[in-house]
Amino acid sequence: MLRNSLSRRFGAAPPLPPKPLRFMGEDDATFLKIGDDLVAELRAYAGLQATSRVLDIGSGYGRCAHALLRWPEFVGQYQGFDILKRHVEWCRLNLSQLHRPSLHFLHLDVQNDRYNAGGQLRSENLIFPVAPESVDVVLLASVFTHMYPREVLRYLSEMARVLAPSGRAFASFFLYGIEGFEGVRTGTAYPMLHTLNAHSKTARLDDPLFAIGYQWSWLSERISELGLRVSGPPLLGSWAGERPEAGRWQDFLVLERP
Repeated sequence: MLRNSLSRRFGAAPPLPPKPLRFMGEDDATFLKIGDDLVAELRAYAGLQATSRVLDIGSGYGRCAHALLRWPEFVGQYQGFDILKRHVEWCRLNLSQLHRPSLHFLHLDVQNDRYNAGGQLRSENLIFPVAPESVDVVLLASVFTHMYPREVLRYLSEMARVLAPSGRAFASFFLYGIEGFEGVRTGTAYPMLHTLNAHSKTARLDDPLFAIGYQWSWLSERISELGLRVSGPPLLGSWAGERPEAGRWQDFLVLERP
């Protein structure tokens, strides 16, 4: 039914990204479900409305954007950033022209040891090309899980700058040190056993950015110092094996402008 309503609205359903772009290897059904789940959680936890101004940091090959296009009532503005140029170019060519009034994708050539080693911009110095207090909802899905602490702090600072008053961010992490949820034990999918510093661990010393976990007490203090507030308890994922009933893989935080 969604495809039919979208066809009536735009003349054609939005195309799916080619499989070589999907570095997670998901099939079409899984691609659509991931996007729909993200939008559902943005609506439930981050206040996403049909008229919201959305910033998708790490927009990838269009999971969230595609799902918004399949939400017929969405008439808001969407801006996606990504450090992988080929993903941005595909989204520009195949998704941007389908939506009114605003659906845009921007390539930011940010250096990342794992995904964009030759990038010209440093994460810890990055200024989002977005006006202050101009965004209602920020999404970072599987972004901070592949960034070093100084880079995470910079992005949090920029999120605080661009969020409108009462705006919210929905951001995923691997969190440890939460009371009743250790989240670093062995025998699970991503055991965070290798210490990077006093407040972060990695699953692999040979590839630290494969998966980085952050100490909850340190992260929550930094979030407060940078002008944001954690809304509600962490939404714990099943990555560490101690919450098999969790409806998501990574942990998510809802952050808001006080």
